[in-house]
Amino acid sequence: MPPRVPSFSPPELNSLHGRYLLGALLVLAVLLASSWFAEAYLHEQQSLRTEHFQQRQEALEVSRTLQNAFWEAEHYLQAFTLTPDEKSRTRALEAIQRAQDGAERLRGLPWVGRNHWEPPARELEQAFVDLEEEARSLIAIRTSPDRMYPALRIMRDKLEPASRAFLNAAQLALSSDASRTAGPLGRAADGEVAEVLHHGRYQWSRMIAEFRLYMTARMGMLGGDEDETRVRNVESFFRGVSESLAELEERAERGALPLVQEQAVATMREQARRWNDAFERVRSVYINHNWREDFPLITGSLHPLYQSIQSSLIRLDKRLADSANRATDSMATVASHLTAMLWGLLVVHLGVVVLGYAFLNRGILAPLARVAGAIKREAEGGTGAPALPRGPREIEDVVHAFGVMREEVRSRESDLQHQAFHDPLTDLPNRPLLEDRLNQAIQRARREGRPGALVMLDLDFFKEINDTFGHPTGDRVLVEVAQRLRRVLRDSDTVARFGGDEFGILLPDTDGDAAKHVAGKVLARLRAPLSSGNGDLHIGGSMGITLFPEHGEDPETLIRRADLAMYEAKRLRQGFVEFHSDHHPDTVERLTRVNDLFEDIRQDRVPVHFQPQTDLASGRTASAEALLRWGPSGAHPLPPQDVFGMAERAGVLHALTRRVINASMRECAQWRLAGRDLGVAVNLSADDLQETGLVEEIRNHLAAWELPARCLELEITENAVVADAERAKRILGELRALGVRVAVDDYGTGYSALGYLKELPVDTLKIDKSFVMGLHRDPEDQAIVRSTIDLGHSLGLQVVAEGVEDEEALHLLRQWGCDRAQGFYLGAPVPHGEWTYGPG
Repeated sequence: MPPRVPSFSPPELNSLHGRYLLGALLVLAVLLASSWFAEAYLHEQQSLRTEHFQQRQEALEVSRTLQNAFWEAEHYLQAFTLTPDEKSRTRALEAIQRAQDGAERLRGLPWVGRNHWEPPARELEQAFVDLEEEARSLIAIRTSPDRMYPALRIMRDKLEPASRAFLNAAQLALSSDASRTAGPLGRAADGEVAEVLHHGRYQWSRMIAEFRLYMTARMGMLGGDEDETRVRNVESFFRGVSESLAELEERAERGALPLVQEQAVATMREQARRWNDAFERVRSVYINHNWREDFPLITGSLHPLYQSIQSSLIRLDKRLADSANRATDSMATVASHLTAMLWGLLVVHLGVVVLGYAFLNRGILAPLARVAGAIKREAEGGTGAPALPRGPREIEDVVHAFGVMREEVRSRESDLQHQAFHDPLTDLPNRPLLEDRLNQAIQRARREGRPGALVMLDLDFFKEINDTFGHPTGDRVLVEVAQRLRRVLRDSDTVARFGGDEFGILLPDTDGDAAKHVAGKVLARLRAPLSSGNGDLHIGGSMGITLFPEHGEDPETLIRRADLAMYEAKRLRQGFVEFHSDHHPDTVERLTRVNDLFEDIRQDRVPVHFQPQTDLASGRTASAEALLRWGPSGAHPLPPQDVFGMAERAGVLHALTRRVINASMRECAQWRLAGRDLGVAVNLSADDLQETGLVEEIRNHLAAWELPARCLELEITENAVVADAERAKRILGELRALGVRVAVDDYGTGYSALGYLKELPVDTLKIDKSFVMGLHRDPEDQAIVRSTIDLGHSLGLQVVAEGVEDEEALHLLRQWGCDRAQGFYLGAPVPHGEWTYGPG
């Protein structure tokens, strides 16, 4: 009976609706009044705080402008002090001008007046005016060498003339001594006088050299402890000059010198005295700490101005921070007022809640508790009609709805139980139900001694039908297969769908021969064509048979061994195979390996390692090749060719290739997230090129991992190309149209068909490692590799050398212009997640 829907009518006081409406109106009135008052109060405070915040932000902006301008001015003034160039001078004055403008703007801000900060603002403005004046004075000093270095005037006006006059007088004395001849009017030239003159002039030259070193160090601000040493050297050489002059003066007093030499010696003595007096003046200047005229200005004016301005800016920031804190405190005051208001409202609302609870408990909760008790008894399987309460109209509606719900729940319980143990598509039992029935059949067989059989069925060609014609067609095929299986089997048998295209068949009271007979009937029925909108479809199956209790006494063992037998049937293409407990250990091990590989493929845990490919021009890692490293649990990895051969025999080669491609793209996506734009290369077999839907699957993988197509390179062997050249050309062309790169792998070991190589849409040529591993020892390998590189480049292909295991081979490949290389010398294959991308 459908639930009764109450019609709309005006609320009545004897209904929950009416009572709730009355209480809600009272609460609404109180809330509206409270909300209006609170909104008005908050709006006023918000407007005031917004205005103050804007004023403070404006002042903060000006403060930052002042600080930036001040720091820029200080920086360029210091730079000008070290290197007085036009750029530093201009930038410093421009920064000071910006600071003055900012200070003037600061003084007129509303925030300054509201916080009574006008006097510090005026002081800051005046400080920047003073800074400009002192900066211009510093610029004037630094652009005038005479003002910059006072000692230069003494050197130019005193020291240099005195030195020149001394040396001229000494030269005159030497010239006069050389011209003297013996005779009645003159005396013989005195060799000792010339020697003294030479010695005095030498001492003078050494003194001048030491003085120049002293001046160079002091003017370059490189002076130190060596300055006093140079001063003592100057004084020592000056004493040597004085001693030479004293000896010459003594000879002059004895009349041993001619008049010209006496006058020259007197001139030398006078110039030496003048030079020494001037030197003492220079030394007194440099002993003073203010030996440069800009020093007093920098230390006495600029540095105090810097400190004053910095202090003013710090005080301004502190005042701004205090203003922000006061704003926060005022907001706390507003919050406390609102809190008091809310407490008042809470008291009012508390009274309303108390009254409402009393009404709720009497009119709603107590009746609902009785209804809940009735529902609980119903859930526990109680029988009979429960005693339900009466009350307001809404409670009566709930009671009525409960009655309707009870009937509906009991009706749906049986439907849900069926759905829990049946496949929604075929309506066959699912795996849990089959395992339960298999367990019961095993127990019955153990009690009564009657055998039974379990058959695992996997459809052939179903994936091709699904990929070619779409999932709807695949679903129709599964439904038709389920119906055919039902028609073949007995009512006591159970056929279940395990998922995908895999079915399980339980045959109670059936021995091995009967099970094989049933398997043959199933195969015959499956091989009949299936009609569809795409024409007749042909499908077959592979089955594995296990017997109980002969092959196992629990469902898990029987299902696993039936799977192993089914894979063996696929490998042998026999339709069905019975599991035999006396199989040779190698056969059991091989079947176990196949099962492990199938499970790893199904669970997407195929291990893939990655070996880097190095760009020989830059030395950086440019790409990586994905290499399969699979082995049974707890054993060493098998050679990749063995794994692919086993997968091909088990009929799961295409699934294995898809897993490797997916794992490679997933790892490539992780590299790109880590900031490395690397590509990845994956090997394809000849069978992979025959798979329907390969191009579409690769397109879907690229979209799923958000990878550019250029990041994927697919490697094929020459033999795979030659096996079906036309199809290979078409499939590879479609992949190239996607943007995927294509490489010919192991070049040189197959047909080496240049015609195919020229016509195929490929990008890369990979030289087989057998030609590279002994490259530096075998001239024939060198010729093959070098010609292959030239061939690839002439065809516009990139050339990659595999098997590089020493520095000599790498050097030769780089010398011959090979594009890329890979091998253990450059990097061994490592598991996903452990690769460090190599150099670069």
